[in-house]
Amino acid sequence: MNKEIRNESFDIAKGIGMLAVIVAHMSVSKLLYNSLYTFHLPLFFIISGYFFHYDERFSLFLRKKVKGYFIPYVFFALIITLFDTLGSIAKGKWVRTFLLDADKFIVQIRYSTLWFLAVLFLGVLIFWFIHWLCKSNLKEIMIISVGIGIIFILYDSYIKVSLPWNLDTAFIIQIYLSVGYCIKKTEFLEKLKKHTWINCTVLGISSAAFSMMNYGICRQPYEMYQNSYGIFPLTVSAAITGSLAVILLSSKLVAVKPLAWLGRNTMVFFALHQSIAIPISVMILNHFMNSKMLSIPMHILYLVLELAIILIICYLIHECIMKLHMGWLIGKENRSKINT
Repeated sequence: MNKEIRNESFDIAKGIGMLAVIVAHMSVSKLLYNSLYTFHLPLFFIISGYFFHYDERFSLFLRKKVKGYFIPYVFFALIITLFDTLGSIAKGKWVRTFLLDADKFIVQIRYSTLWFLAVLFLGVLIFWFIHWLCKSNLKEIMIISVGIGIIFILYDSYIKVSLPWNLDTAFIIQIYLSVGYCIKKTEFLEKLKKHTWINCTVLGISSAAFSMMNYGICRQPYEMYQNSYGIFPLTVSAAITGSLAVILLSSKLVAVKPLAWLGRNTMVFFALHQSIAIPISVMILNHFMNSKMLSIPMHILYLVLELAIILIICYLIHECIMKLHMGWLIGKENRSKINT
């Protein structure tokens, strides 16, 4: 039962992270945008590190990650390419659109939200090799992972040449994967949960302080997509403390079942919300109300309605995929197999 509650707590955390990702991609205030970007992607990387399981058989480990990340990447790349191509037929540029999308997905340098899947896929493979090299010695894993991450933060900050398949960012996330892994191995999270509300508050305030200090000094938000790390010790500290605050908060929200469901089924929402769901929701809402001419209360209502439509669209796509027994395309078992 404790294991089930713990896992549901992480589902809640991923659900919160998913909402943060979606909202950050909407037309929100700069303050909210910067606040969400402080932790939303590092949260997913830290959780991935927490649940990382080292298997000495690399072939088996690779097969699992291909099923979990690479196949969904290819599947969603095809969907987004098809959506963009259909949208450009009326303009007579569908061939050009198709070829451009295909090229961007094959090379994959910060293209669509799928760049995250490419980073996570390569990132966990790199983390496996660090384990293999260090013979699973936690101290050595932390030193090498953090060292590699810092080197590539400096690379992205000064050389500013993103590598194909976002390999540069895949090295940077070793910091977060190792932090998540260390938290698990040292049972640090269980120690924090002894005083959940106090520690959650302290971590949340610390994250906000680090983020404000970073932005105050360099006027740059934390934006991995654009290689923007500002004063990186501050941005990384803000990301880690913010992520831990969300995870601790989630342990008190296990009764929020819809949020837990979202956390267990983030793939469709992550992959398609920006490329498909947001354009459709904005088109629907702008037919009835012009967001640029709304007062602040009405603009808030507009954003709430936009978020609701985005979630509904992604939910319906997810359910269609599962009902067609194509769950393997999004890294999930088919329901028929789960029930048998």
